[in-house]
Amino acid sequence: MNLTDQQLLDRAAKAGWKWFENDTDHWPGVPGYPVTGWLYGPFRHCKPEQKTAYLRGELNKYQGFNHDHDCHECGKPIWLCWSHDETLIKLRECFTCNYWKNCIRNDNGVIVNHDGKRTHYVIGSRTEPSSQNGFGGTWFTVHFLDGRKVKTCDLWCQGTIPEIFWNRLPVNATLESARK
Repeated sequence: MNLTDQQLLDRAAKAGWKWFENDTDHWPGVPGYPVTGWLYGPFRHCKPEQKTAYLRGELNKYQGFNHDHDCHECGKPIWLCWSHDETLIKLRECFTCNYWKNCIRNDNGVIVNHDGKRTHYVIGSRTEPSSQNGFGGTWFTVHFLDGRKVKTCDLWCQGTIPEIFWNRLPVNATLESARK
């Protein structure tokens, strides 16, 4: 696939990559620390003159990093860099949408509304508090909307659910922490 520099930059922006320029941007969350490079998940430092060369390197490194496919769920380009790349291409899903669709398929989540956003949690199997447990072993009471109540010291946060999945991952509980 031969993309022009502008097409490559457009696909990177559409996929959620952000370019940080030394003079105007700072490391996310760290004011006063100027950076130059790409941020998509982890930060990838490179010089301004390497802006498109870096992306082309990613294309070569992963034999078609963006594969010219867009996710059928969110419409973003499928940027590949994981061990199950062929599955993502076959399903036409980006990593993020594939992750949330797996959460839907597993159907074992606790979905809570936090300030207008939905957060997904999973209750682990440990029954004694430990720093190795979710949230460091903090006790939570999960109040399911169907009336069930579960007390756990092993709650794991899976992240904020993108809005496009809200109809498939409806709110089903509220959380009460022992730490108040």
